[in-house]
Order: sequence, then C-alpha cells, then structure tokens
Amino acid sequence: MKRVIFISIVIFGVLAHYLAPFISPYLEESSYFWYSTSSRNLKPKKYKYIILGDSQWISGIHLPTFSKALNISEENVLIYAKPSQQLEGIELDLKYLQSKGISAEYYLINLSSTSTTINKVFFTFKSLQLSFGIDSWMILMSPKFWNIFYKDIGSYLYHFLSEIFIPLKYNGNSTSFLKILPSVDADFISSQDLNNRIGPPLFELLASAKNKNRIMESKIHKHGLWEWKNYSEADSNVNCDKEIDLPNLDPNLKLAFAKERKEAQDSLARIAKVYNTHHDSFILVNIPFTKQMREIESVFPIVWNNLAQSNTFYRMLEIPADRFDLRHYNDYTHFNKCGSILFSEILADKLSKKINN
Repeated sequence: MKRVIFISIVIFGVLAHYLAPFISPYLEESSYFWYSTSSRNLKPKKYKYIILGDSQWISGIHLPTFSKALNISEENVLIYAKPSQQLEGIELDLKYLQSKGISAEYYLINLSSTSTTINKVFFTFKSLQLSFGIDSWMILMSPKFWNIFYKDIGSYLYHFLSEIFIPLKYNGNSTSFLKILPSVDADFISSQDLNNRIGPPLFELLASAKNKNRIMESKIHKHGLWEWKNYSEADSNVNCDKEIDLPNLDPNLKLAFAKERKEAQDSLARIAKVYNTHHDSFILVNIPFTKQMREIESVFPIVWNNLAQSNTFYRMLEIPADRFDLRHYNDYTHFNKCGSILFSEILADKLSKKINN
C-alpha cells in the first residue's frame, strides 16, 4: 500500500510539472512577469551595468536614451528587475547571476519606501519569490531567510511541497477570476478597477489575461523593460504636456510605510560583504515617486539619510524629484514613456559624474 501511495505521488508530481506551461498564461501580471523572467536566455558575460530592483526600473529605464547618453551599447546593460522586488530577492538574484558567469562593472539598485519598510508590497514579494523566483528551493536550505519567508513550520512545508507539486505555486497567483483584489498596488485600487475585476465572465477573463501576458512577454523578453500597464501591441503615444489625473492619497497610508524593515538592511549588508569587493561598484538609487506618494513615504527619508551618513560600502545617487510632475507618470509610482526618457537622461548624467569623480 505504501508503495502504491509513493508511486501515485511521483506520477502526480511529474504530471503537475508538465501542466505548469498550460496554467502559466493565466497568471496575474506580476506573477507572469516573474515567471517569464526565469526563461530569459542570459549568457555568461561582464556587463557595464546590471540594474536590479523593482518595477520602478522596469518602467523607468528608456534603454536607447540611457545607453546613448553613456556612450555604450544597449547590450552592455542588463536590466534584471521584477515587480515588488526586495533586497532579499536581489541578494538571491546576484547569487544566481554569479553562478551563470554574469557580472558587471557597476550594479544599480533602487531603494524606496516599498523596499525598506513593512508593507503590502513586501508580502507580495514573498509569494512571488517562493513561487517563481529562480532557484527558490535554495531558501529551504538557507536559515538566514527562514524568518523572512516563513511565518511557521506550516508555510515552510507548503513551500517544500510546492517545489514538488508545481501547481501549488499557482495558488493565489492566477488571474483575477480566482481572486478579486490584485496582489500588487492593493493600497491604490480604485472602485472602478474593482468593478472591472468582478464583472466579466470567466472565459472573457481567461482570454484577456492570456492576451495581456502575451503582449507583456513580447515586450519584456529581450531587455526586461515594459511601460507599466501598457497592453497595446505598439508603444504608447504619451502626450508629454498633459498631466494624468490622480486623486489624493489618504494620509493614513503613512502607516503603511511607518515601520522600517531591519531584514532589508541586513540583506544589504550581506550584499556589500559578499559582492561589493571594490566598495564602489554598487550604487543605490532613489527614484522619485509622484508628489502624492512622496508625501506618505513616512520613514523612508530617514532610512535613506541614515544610509547616506553611515555608508562605507555603496555610492548613493538621489534623482531630483522636482524635475518630474504628473506629466511623467502612469500612476503614483511608475514613469510613462516621457518620464522614462527624462529619468534615463538624468540618471546617465549623474552616473557619468559620480563614476568619474
């Protein structure tokens, strides 16, 4: 009887593995972005810049502008950013890239209130990393990460089982026909968006999710960049003279970014110790949010200033927020095409001055 049970488990695990490609097109957007990133074909190489972090980079870098301003080839820049990414995920990605023979002369990492405090984006990251992070099984054998990713022995065992029975990874990460609220930017969901998620029938939702993921993948597969929420086959034509209309955020959202996350800085310290051997190859970048979002960043300015005063391992680069207004954003945190071009020009200029000084 035990033998039959064991064989049944093995057969189910194998079948589940082959079912994954049929389920993946219906993942919600951030999950699919992580899933798609794992299939990028990266060759051993030393880049000029490797860019690591979250969706601010994904929508913020305009690669032709950035590379031209720095007088380097686009192929000399690797953008390895993911939605909701945190410093622990960057630490794991650095280990993976190193194992593939991939390195850089300079590494850029963005820091913000979403990556240095305890907030919903951090909890989203945990699910994404455990489900779709490359070599996420290594977390099972890394005690330094256990208190970050597992709240109890049950969550540890669930992750262990999900590495065997792949469909468990898709639980809670599928498109909105299985869940009403999105896992990313949940603080900023509008009532209209909620109605849109509830309304359409199942097959319409499935077809829409699959088509959106197809379009997104076609745009991110080469360089890992995507104009946030642009599901058009073509690049958007943004009117750079027109501001988007964003409602004011609830001041009580300050509480969402009020508690500093010590584990993030612990991870940053480990990155410095293991990878930043020259003490100047890693550059921390503060990419500005909209004015509305900056007003509720709470503890982050203190975290940034403390790092700037005490840091001996990283260079730090702050992009001037007053260069941007609502003409440059798609939402509270992501640049549109106009914003990404301006941001890339400013970033390249500041990098040239900082590296050459």
